[in-house]
Amino acid sequence: MTLREYTIAIFIVCCAVTSTAQSIFPPCVQRGAALTAEITGYDGAYAVLFDCDSLTGEVIESEIEVEEEGEPVAKKQYTLKVEAAGETAPGAHTFRLVSPGGVSKPLWLQVSEEPTIPRCATPNNMPRDARPVDFPSVVQGKLGDAKSGTIDYYSFGVQEGQELLFEAGSGTGGFDPCLTIYEQSGSWFDEDRLKRLAYGDETNVLRSTAPQLTHRFVKAGRYFVAVGAFVGVAPADAPYLLRIAPTEGRTDSGEEDWFTLTSPHAETTAWDEQDFRRVLETERLQRIWSRTADAPKKMVTRAVAAAANTQDDAQPQTEEAAVEVELSTPIDEVSLASEVEPNQTVEEALEVSIPALIEGRIGCPGDIDVYRFKVEAEQALAFEIETPETVPPNFNPQIRVVDAEGQLLMSNVFKHVENTIMINSLKAKTIYTFKSAGEYYLQVRDATSREGEEHFAYRILVRPQIPHVGKIEVLEDHFNLNPGGVSKLTANINQEEGFAGDLAVTFENLPPGVQALPAAEVDPDTGVPFEMIDKDRFVPKGQKVNVTFLASEDAPGTPLPRMVRMEVRPIAANKPGPPFLVREFPLMVLRPENKELAMQQLQTVAVSDESSLE
Repeated sequence: MTLREYTIAIFIVCCAVTSTAQSIFPPCVQRGAALTAEITGYDGAYAVLFDCDSLTGEVIESEIEVEEEGEPVAKKQYTLKVEAAGETAPGAHTFRLVSPGGVSKPLWLQVSEEPTIPRCATPNNMPRDARPVDFPSVVQGKLGDAKSGTIDYYSFGVQEGQELLFEAGSGTGGFDPCLTIYEQSGSWFDEDRLKRLAYGDETNVLRSTAPQLTHRFVKAGRYFVAVGAFVGVAPADAPYLLRIAPTEGRTDSGEEDWFTLTSPHAETTAWDEQDFRRVLETERLQRIWSRTADAPKKMVTRAVAAAANTQDDAQPQTEEAAVEVELSTPIDEVSLASEVEPNQTVEEALEVSIPALIEGRIGCPGDIDVYRFKVEAEQALAFEIETPETVPPNFNPQIRVVDAEGQLLMSNVFKHVENTIMINSLKAKTIYTFKSAGEYYLQVRDATSREGEEHFAYRILVRPQIPHVGKIEVLEDHFNLNPGGVSKLTANINQEEGFAGDLAVTFENLPPGVQALPAAEVDPDTGVPFEMIDKDRFVPKGQKVNVTFLASEDAPGTPLPRMVRMEVRPIAANKPGPPFLVREFPLMVLRPENKELAMQQLQTVAVSDESSLE
């Protein structure tokens, strides 16, 4: 077996392993409308939990007759009825099903503004059988079965010069989709011959495997779009969604991923300092101080402190007295700075005072923006970058700090060796300590200098380093406990900018009879470490926290999941900081009577809701 054949074989095995019968179809509902979807792999499902209040639904159990080995057999069928309110945010939402086996992993449901088109009733895996579709619309389909094979074709008509956006996603389908746009060229040998115009696998594999294509059609006519699986491999009955929409009237750059999670729970708990999409705002220093126990006493504003010190016949206030005044803004107020062209040279550089939030655009190829700032000796700064309109690999923002002689001090290029190969990657945050006081220059550009567009926008926050708790990654997202059983939670915690304190992890809303106990494990052998250049500027130190959930033998069952809150409180110099939410996750204690009790609870809630309406 060749290396290529071996690689493909491993890929097929992985697809077969990750493909399960646990899914719903169709997986998309138009907001303001209702959907009835078939559930597979959740026998006995009796309840559904959505990530927002604008989505509601119920599980309906019915009995159908199927044929097995030539004989009719009665089987139970489960369907999910969903209603999406008109104010539901379009995009990907999560939900969980509840069954006697416990609460499920997160499942995905797309909410669309465009009309949805049901799955094609006849095979459309050949160009001649392409299904005609209109746009804007969301097409629901399946790959990997006897009808469709591993590719589906759709045809559509466009006007001359019209530009369309195409997006595809597999949701829980368990495969990597790809998109291809064709025009019909024909030939003497094959009148159905197609000519490929554009192909897309994914915009950014680190962000999503959902491909996205934007294409402007030079000629009016009828064209084709094909939905397939990367390297032609898709598990049986793999669902997918195809979205087609005009780009005219769009306010974004056309690169926002429609399949990005819109869950409000994800928004409130996400914290990733190496994500170019995170929002940088003037209040970020306050948010960082809330993740440490070392907040300084001088958390006061100059304006309020001055007001407190200028009362008639009043003596000057001491620092301690000023601290006691209830104030709203910290002393380190962030100044806002917007680029003013031309600013490509040190002579044209805009001066900024630290801490500063700088906004600008790399508007054309070769554009370089330069800013001037002053530091004191041994001053430690952090440089954070946000690209609010488009992210790498489309816009690759590179920052460089040089001194007055043009000597490079630092950049956001992280160099490390993997498998004997030197890899350079751009980071959304880096830290640096200036040895000498003086004036320095911050240069911003696209990494290649060959790219530049109006939507290549950036925000750069230059601020003092603050030791704090960074990203907390919890590997598990739900827990199902048998009485007397245990389950382990593992959290990997980043210690940013020299944070060396302790952490107290607490859990709220645990069911009766369930305890959260600290656990320990032996560190695995990490093997030969990779060589990294300036590692301390890019890679924070980390620690692992293990917690074991223990359900007592007499722990009562939880008919519906309990949403458990995980909070972390930083501790430094024997002083605790404020607790902050890490995430919420559902936990159940499994008992045979759970389903019956849950149905009674749901019925009681339904009756109560009807009474309140009357």
